[in-house]
Amino acid sequence: MDNGLNSDHLIGIRAKTAAEEVNRLRNWKRTKERFEENKARIKKDCLAVLSGMSAFSWEKYTAALEAKG
Repeated sequence: MDNGLNSDHLIGIRAKTAAEEVNRLRNWKRTKERFEENKARIKKDCLAVLSGMSAFSWEKYTAALEAKG
C-alpha cells in the first residue's frame, strides 16, 4: 500500500511480544505460570487421595480424582 513494504521479518518474535504486552495490560497469567499452578494442584490432589486410601484400588483412585475435578 502506497509502495510500502509489509515485512514479516521476525514475525514470531513480534507476535510473542505483542501477546505478552496484552497479558501485562490485562493482568493475565502467562501459560507457564498457569501450567506450574495446575501441576502443583494436581500433585497435591493425587497425594491427598493416595494418603486417604487404606489399600490402593485404581477404580477408587480415579473416582476420587474425578470427584475433585
